[in-house]
Order: sequence, then C-alpha cells, then structure tokens
Amino acid sequence: WIIGWPAQVMPLGGEIFTYLELSGKFYSNFLQGVLNLSDVVYYLSVTALGLFLGTFAVEMRRWR
Repeated sequence: WIIGWPAQVMPLGGEIFTYLELSGKFYSNFLQGVLNLSDVVYYLSVTALGLFLGTFAVEMRRWR
C-alpha cells in the first residue's frame, strides 16, 4: 500500500506506481464483489513473486 505515494510525489513514472499499488485494485473491485481475471492474475503474480523472493533469500543465506 505504501507504493502508491511516489505516484503523488513524482509526476514522471507515476503511472507505473499507480498500477503497482495494491489498495486501488483491492478497494475498487474486490470490495464491490467484482472478480476480474486481470485482478486475480495480478494478485497471484504478486504472491508468486513474493514466494520466489523469499525462497531465494533463504537459499542465499543457506549457501553463505
């Protein structure tokens, strides 16, 4: 949710931060009961990225 504030501060590239912001997608669609395939794919990809980065961090510490 914090990723949305650079969109207000930086005029250039603010659209990217607005797209990556989680709260805008969550409040606009899921709370209204609307399930769009693009939103589901977005949340699944964010979850997969988080799991990958967490696994990668654990593996890096194991090999040190």
